[in-house]
Amino acid sequence: MMIEDAEQKLEPFRKYLTVLAELHLDRRLRGKLDPSDVVQQTFLRAYTALAEVRNPGPEVLAAWLRKILASTLADAAKHYERDKRSVGRERSLEADLDRSASGFAAWLAAD
Repeated sequence: MMIEDAEQKLEPFRKYLTVLAELHLDRRLRGKLDPSDVVQQTFLRAYTALAEVRNPGPEVLAAWLRKILASTLADAAKHYERDKRSVGRERSLEADLDRSASGFAAWLAAD
């Protein structure tokens, strides 16, 4: 299948998938991942498997793309929930800088 054909079949679903991604992307992942990134990853997965779709009508494609989007969202959640990437364990860089700066200011004032 040519790239243009795949683009013509998939592109009309971009806004629909973006709305779904915005609704279902875990809030804790918003700083790490944008809904449009999830949709782009969904399209990459869909493109590689589009030739396998027997009846590429709009209803079938919409359902198929929803499944791929759900899988992409689940994979993203798993990726960022691993212990070493746990969103809950992250600290705000800005807050760390503020604490460091206030500690430094107190040290200078004590001198």
